[in-house]
Amino acid sequence: MPNSDMIGATMGQDLPLKIVLPTGFTQEHHDALFAYLVEDRSLDTAVWRQLYKGIDQLDEAQVITENATKTFSQIYEELVERPFANLYNEQLLETKDVSRESPGLAANFAR
Repeated sequence: MPNSDMIGATMGQDLPLKIVLPTGFTQEHHDALFAYLVEDRSLDTAVWRQLYKGIDQLDEAQVITENATKTFSQIYEELVERPFANLYNEQLLETKDVSRESPGLAANFAR
């Protein structure tokens, strides 16, 4: 799994999708990421360290389609960060008391 050159998948019906993991993404990174996704409250310090290193590695992983090659960071920006930031800003502008309501609104988006 880690250090593999490519992982093939299919997106939709017609668009092939390939994911290229960085060579520095190790089995330890994979295991830490999986542990975090399953139960983040029980991780020890060493696992957290591996998790952060693995996430840094995945920033440079590539998603390759027929039309483009993008990094995970670019995909995250386009599909998660930008849409949620825009929605957050819209909802923040609708609040009556920003200083009081913004912490709860931020918590909702973090979840």
